[in-house]
Amino acid sequence: MSLAPTDLRQRIESGLTAALGGLAVPWSVSRYNYDTFPGPDAKSVLDLSFAVGLPATQFSPDDRQRKDVRQAQAASSVGVKFASQLRGDNHVGDTDTALTREVALVEALRSISGVHGPAVRIESISRTTVGDGTVFLADLRCAVIHAYPIG
Repeated sequence: MSLAPTDLRQRIESGLTAALGGLAVPWSVSRYNYDTFPGPDAKSVLDLSFAVGLPATQFSPDDRQRKDVRQAQAASSVGVKFASQLRGDNHVGDTDTALTREVALVEALRSISGVHGPAVRIESISRTTVGDGTVFLADLRCAVIHAYPIG
């Protein structure tokens, strides 16, 4: 079964919503897409909001050249960005809280990997502070091997 980019992104987003939405402090999907998250005004970003995107897809050289094939083996890079608020009077403590929340996101990704959806392999996490130091922003990068519909 092939998995179109839209379906891949939506399955990961809905799996994370289910896994993280039931926590004591629930997470929410951002109204901004992955590329524009956290939005033009980082100070107004919701605490524990996240966005899922597909920054890149690479194809197997053999499959993409054949005209008779209806799908190609692909490796898609999946990105998940999340934000956590940082208060000026507790920057270090809130950064530690954000790092703990990051672990919850990694655990949620691992829990949905291969369950009614694609297997997700976590590859890297980058972190930064935006919004004049008021928002911790993490970007998790994962790889998913899947059949990509073509033709």
